[in-house]
Amino acid sequence: MAVLANLIYYAVKAAIFAALAYAGIVLGKKFRDKKDLQKADK
Repeated sequence: MAVLANLIYYAVKAAIFAALAYAGIVLGKKFRDKKDLQKADK
């Protein structure tokens, strides 16, 4: 039972880290696109 509980715990933890990494990539791309657009306007 403890092994199953640890497996679920680490799966949830990995899913949270994956979601944070994905959010960071998406936000970073949006920020970069915005910055590039501002640079192109000047």
